[in-house]
This record gives sequence, C-alpha cells and structure tokens, in this order.
Amino acid sequence: MTILPLTLTHWGPYRIRHRAGGATEALPFEMDPDPSTLGRSFAGSWNSEARIRRPAVRQGYLKYGPGEAA
Repeated sequence: MTILPLTLTHWGPYRIRHRAGGATEALPFEMDPDPSTLGRSFAGSWNSEARIRRPAVRQGYLKYGPGEAA
C-alpha cells in the first residue's frame, strides 16, 4: 500500500495523487471526519501556468517599505 503525500490547506488536509501527464488529484484525508469538497476543486490549479511558483513581494514594498505609498 502506497501512502500518498499529505498537504494542509485552508479547507483542511488532503492526500495528493500525481497522475501521468501532470494531473494532480486531492483526496480527503482519511482521518478528517467532515472533509470539505472545496479543497478538491482547486487541485487542477496546482499545475496551472498562472500559479506563482515562488515567494513574491511587490516592488513598492522593497522600495518604500510597509505602509508607504508608491
């Protein structure tokens, strides 16, 4: 039996299954008594071209700091 990786989201914990071709599926964590269906709906976005792949910060924050106008 293969244990799938676990991830935590705002909607709860999910097991992640990667399929051929890059498709990803989020399965409810087996110990979650009331898993949300919302978390399963965003699995396709994990491989999206629009996804931010690394931490990002606005240029204005770097130039002016927090709370300052650009």
